[in-house]
Amino acid sequence: MLRSPRHAWWGVVTASVALEVIHHWDPGVGQYAPVVGVVTGIILAYVLQPEVWQFIRRHRAHYGPFALYTLMVWIAAATSMHRSTSLRYAVGVPAVLFVTAVVLPYLWQKRQLTQEAWLVPLAWTGLLATLVAGGAALGFHQGFLVPVGRHHLLAWEWPFANKNTLGMLLVFSVPAALALSLDASDYRRQRVYGLFFVIMLAGLLMSYARTAWIAAMVGSVLLIIARCRGRGVLAVLV
Repeated sequence: MLRSPRHAWWGVVTASVALEVIHHWDPGVGQYAPVVGVVTGIILAYVLQPEVWQFIRRHRAHYGPFALYTLMVWIAAATSMHRSTSLRYAVGVPAVLFVTAVVLPYLWQKRQLTQEAWLVPLAWTGLLATLVAGGAALGFHQGFLVPVGRHHLLAWEWPFANKNTLGMLLVFSVPAALALSLDASDYRRQRVYGLFFVIMLAGLLMSYARTAWIAAMVGSVLLIIARCRGRGVLAVLV
């Protein structure tokens, strides 16, 4: 992962799935080890590069909201009574922001991270999770009962965790599949990833993860606006 930056995203996806598997068996602090290892490795690979800091200075006007959000998290952590949770937020939020707001756009600008390496793994992972969750719900009646009015409906969920985990993953996978389906240069790709988008959208709706619904729609709208205005994926990432 460190020697080949274009494979870093596969590390993130793999670590996220590993976290959910570990959580299923032992929901303790150890479940965070895979993600912490991958994120720390990515940060160490780039934080010492002078070009990365030049990239940050060149785009510093865009990083104001990220800096403000980090400051708010630190203030909340310092005033919180639950120290262990606050520490995870105080350290984890800046780490994740550094990877998503600095490293990924930097790699994209350097042409070391292509659309294939960024969006395709997301789309396939989201499709796999949706099919597994749908199969468990429809075939084995496994899921999360959600009260809707006077009835209880079965929400689709990632088998190793819950419906919100499936929704969290599809927040990224749904816009990724949409972006790939808008590729006018390949009609076959449009059809394949258009089908992915429809399947994952159904899975997102059936997860009943309400925040995920909103976030996925916002991400999709932003992506469509960016494409219509002729902007690249870099703008969407930031």
